Amino acid sequence: CSYTDGFAERYSPAYQEYYNYRGGNFPPAWPEILANNLGLDVENYGEGASGNELIFHKFCRVADKLTKDDVVIIEWSHMNRFRWIDFKGNCWMQCSYSTQDENISLRTAQEVVNVRTHELFLTAIDEYENIINTLAKLIGFEIYYWAVDTTILQRRTKENNQSYLDLNHIVYKDYTIFREVKNRGGLSISEETNNQVNDNHFGEVAHKIMSDIFYDEIIKRRNKNN
Repeated sequence: CSYTDGFAERYSPAYQEYYNYRGGNFPPAWPEILANNLGLDVENYGEGASGNELIFHKFCRVADKLTKDDVVIIEWSHMNRFRWIDFKGNCWMQCSYSTQDENISLRTAQEVVNVRTHELFLTAIDEYENIINTLAKLIGFEIYYWAVDTTILQRRTKENNQSYLDLNHIVYKDYTIFREVKNRGGLSISEETNNQVNDNHFGEVAHKIMSDIFYDEIIKRRNKNN
């Protein structure tokens, strides 16, 4: 998701404007700040617009590199995002309700999105987590989650799933962690630059706040488990 990947890892015209606005630099994104606070090196595999199948696929690609000293944080994305084949590039492409190109028609994209509200797609997240959690127990690494889709969050809230770093900050069912970041003074890039750069992603302070929230939650769980 674009709220996890770093500025330098994803080019966009708005990010280039933000880079110039700041005098030729990007602020650190929350994964980098959090890793530094935990005394760890960061490996950020976040990618903007990713769907949950690709997120799980990326975990599988690096699973054999994980060790007992690692801290793994997985963000589940919006349920309406899905992957499709880029036939010319022979690779996966990310799609949503409005995707339309030579690989997929708008009608097909919308039909796919319409069925992704089915309960079975939420069950698929349960199954992904079961595999990941089992591997975490076998290897010994710490595993945490968060989500930007409210249907996932509502399901985990009912379960009181404490592997989610954001649940303690979801006050209402239509909230995500973004509301808490904003309540604590986090600004978007547009707000931070007085609308000189038009982008609603996190600015510098918001990334710092996000990192602080997750750091506090991780320390709470570590203390509780000791």
